[in-house]
Amino acid sequence: VGPNYKRPPVNPPPRFRGDVNWQTNSFGDIPWWELFKDDALQSLIRTAVSNNYDVRIAAARMEEANAILVEARAAYYPHVGYTGAVGIGKNSLEGNAVPNTRQGRWYEALGNASWEIDLWGKYRRLKESAKAQYLASAEAHNDITISLIATVAQDYFQLLALDRELEIARDTTNSFERSLTLLDRKSVV
Repeated sequence: VGPNYKRPPVNPPPRFRGDVNWQTNSFGDIPWWELFKDDALQSLIRTAVSNNYDVRIAAARMEEANAILVEARAAYYPHVGYTGAVGIGKNSLEGNAVPNTRQGRWYEALGNASWEIDLWGKYRRLKESAKAQYLASAEAHNDITISLIATVAQDYFQLLALDRELEIARDTTNSFERSLTLLDRKSVV
């Protein structure tokens, strides 16, 4: 019970931090396979995303929230049910004990249908809540995936930088060894 949610009015300034022309496209909207052109990095990211337990848990929670949303939507439709029974017995009539009677048979079929009018908004609010939960879980799944991709990419580039530093250190060591060899030859002459 209650009013429908309305977003509060927001009056943003016409310009944010000066006259800079901000782009509306976000760097985060670019697919990672278009952003990172390195085949080794793409392979690492694919492996990380497919094998990460946090991403799997987030995907399972998203599926769970979707099932809850479908269940909440089902409350808008009528509910139909049926039951049936068949009985045969001696000293009984329609399932009740009756002394000194012959063998009897009985059949029973029942059906029902019900539909609750959402007069007070109970089902509408349940649906809104389930939809909000689904959207939150979908966003959490995206956040976890983006965080994982960023971590893998950052570690990969850090490893490349460390490899380059090691190569520079080896080149520097070789240069010093050559300089030392030249100085030793010069001092001998």
